[in-house]
Amino acid sequence: MLELKFKDNFQAVTAAEKRAVAMALEKIGVAAREHARENIDKQDIWETGDLWRSMDYISSENAVAIGTEQNYGIFHELGTTEVEARPFLSPAITDNAGQYEKIAGKELGKELNSEASGKLTTRSKYYEDDDRVDNL
Repeated sequence: MLELKFKDNFQAVTAAEKRAVAMALEKIGVAAREHARENIDKQDIWETGDLWRSMDYISSENAVAIGTEQNYGIFHELGTTEVEARPFLSPAITDNAGQYEKIAGKELGKELNSEASGKLTTRSKYYEDDDRVDNL
């Protein structure tokens, strides 16, 4: 006779999912900041280095934002009537969206797979006293 044991892991999996999302957003923020900095270098938007150094990100439970505290960053990004646009933020996101999706998928898969592994136990009456079955 085959005996199946099920355990409700909903709370553990939900917690693992939240951890994975938070870690993914953190890693995406770091990557996006570096991509924006690379764009600043490529566009030669480099007088004092303040814009490059000020690039930062903030992540929360379900979002990540990237930006700069330098108020003139918007003029480089969008341009003005006198200065051509030299976008560095928007391409950091749009040009690397696939990489950010991979980061999210990897973190979710890693966390959820580790949480879900080994949660279903099967035991036959024949092996009832066999401790090796517990290690399936």
